Amino acid sequence: MDKEDTYARLLDKVRGCPNLCPCCNRPCDVDHTQIKSRPGSQDNEHRCTTGHALRAMNGYKFESTDEASLLMCEHIKDDQIIVIGSQRIKWSKFKLHHKDWNFQSTLNDEELKKLFSKFLTIWAKIGPTLCRKYNMTYVIFNSNH
Repeated sequence: MDKEDTYARLLDKVRGCPNLCPCCNRPCDVDHTQIKSRPGSQDNEHRCTTGHALRAMNGYKFESTDEASLLMCEHIKDDQIIVIGSQRIKWSKFKLHHKDWNFQSTLNDEELKKLFSKFLTIWAKIGPTLCRKYNMTYVIFNSNH
């Protein structure tokens, strides 16, 4: 490894991964410098190791009600249909289209509940503004979907 390569790797470590979750838009927080294979490759996938964000924070809503989607990526079941732009797609198929991402949670149920609660607190403050921006109906919990 030469001096320039070492410098580039240190810069990558400081900056972090620039990739965002294609569903919730939360930044990838994997330290890709720890693994030699290319970031996003099978052995070095992108992921949100500290948990995903509420999908509503990226403008996602339920098409039938226009309710902001308060689901986190970890909550979506493989057979659920999600809407991305004008495209309706099963979550399992969406994940296949984004093989460079690992959507499995590294958090246990308790940690995931705490994170979800924190995001709901943030949502209570910024949700109305995001709902106006993305033309969504503001809710503090989703009706059954």
